[in-house]
Amino acid sequence: MITNNEQNDPKKTDVNHTEEGQYSFIKETRKKRPIDRSDWIKRAGLTLGFSVVGGLIAALVFALCAPSFLKFLNPIPTESEKIEIATVSASSEEEEEEKEEETKEEKEKEEELTPEDEQELAIQQYVQTYKGLMNLARDVERSMVEVIGITSQMDYFNHDYENRQSVSGLLIAESNSSIYCLTENRGLKKAEEIQVIFFNGARAKASVKGVDKETNLAVLAIDREELDDGTKNTIQIAQFGSSNALRVGSPVIAVGSITGLGDSMEFGMITSLRNTVSLWDASYNVFSTDMIGNSVGSGVLVNIKGQVVGIISQNLSTDDQNLISAIPIQQLSFLIETLINGRPQVRIGIKGQNVSPDISDTAGIPEGVLVTAVDSESPAMFAGIKELDVITAVAGNSVENLQQYENVIAGLKENEEITVSGMRLGTENYEEISFRLTPEIK
Repeated sequence: MITNNEQNDPKKTDVNHTEEGQYSFIKETRKKRPIDRSDWIKRAGLTLGFSVVGGLIAALVFALCAPSFLKFLNPIPTESEKIEIATVSASSEEEEEEKEEETKEEKEKEEELTPEDEQELAIQQYVQTYKGLMNLARDVERSMVEVIGITSQMDYFNHDYENRQSVSGLLIAESNSSIYCLTENRGLKKAEEIQVIFFNGARAKASVKGVDKETNLAVLAIDREELDDGTKNTIQIAQFGSSNALRVGSPVIAVGSITGLGDSMEFGMITSLRNTVSLWDASYNVFSTDMIGNSVGSGVLVNIKGQVVGIISQNLSTDDQNLISAIPIQQLSFLIETLINGRPQVRIGIKGQNVSPDISDTAGIPEGVLVTAVDSESPAMFAGIKELDVITAVAGNSVENLQQYENVIAGLKENEEITVSGMRLGTENYEEISFRLTPEIK
């Protein structure tokens, strides 16, 4: 029987006596409570939220208290206090500068060359530059020839001998039967025989295809059958460049019989582009250079691409004939085609200059070509054209400048009567005039 004390004792309430007088504990099995996921997420969220709020509060407190705290640690000096700025001593600064200079000098020693090396490098660059220019000139020489005009003469003792005059020539075009050469007519006027010597020394006979008396240029025709295969493979037709691209100071190479002696070359630059020479029914610009020549020099001007940009013509030089001058190749292209194709060249017989809009407004002269000279015994003179007349149209074609005038004249046919229109100054104003004339062969 269980007493009241035992009944109140929790330890004893769970104990029973066995028959052997031993105690046996009552085992109790507890079932685990299932996890409530929603509750767990709620608690995690609350924890995170409190952490964020606590961090914000701490940041706010720091932001409010930091200035005062820093001011306490680093008080702002008053006017009576001495402010000292920490500086590097002069000796330390000098040492740093010396170290920097030493490092810089070491680098410069590694990068820079000695004066001897610099001089050697300059010489090498100079040599390489001139080698490049010489190679360009040598390549152009494959398009150059020596033209020899041969005439038979008799000396004081009645002995026959051959008089030879030579000029440079340029191979400008070719066809199935001929190769064409541009040269000066000087020395060829009375030649009984014309020979051409090519770059490789081969010789061939040539005949005159056409001559322009104003520029003194001539085109020769060389029969291809007279050339061997080696010569045909050696020579080349010249390449023409843009003379309009040249500027004062542009480097150029002169190749040909520059001083009257064949197979010569010079290097220089353009010194002037504005010189103009007025011829009968034509006008040309003339390039001036700083290269030495003479009155009998001939050849071509070449740009640094190896292209021909000018034909040396000392007889048209407007400056000292001891300096090389040339006509732009682009201004000669139409003339060269005319000579190659054997078209007749006609003339009216005037010299003129442009009347630009500015000159027209300033001087009150009509725009066109102002006649500055009339050739004697020319169609212009016989028609009644006078100096200071202004030509405005030729053969029904409007003429505003010399270039247009020259193009119209070049297209005229011989023995074809045309009308030349213009303006002439009367007692008060310019009055319209017109002339009928027939151009003649040059």
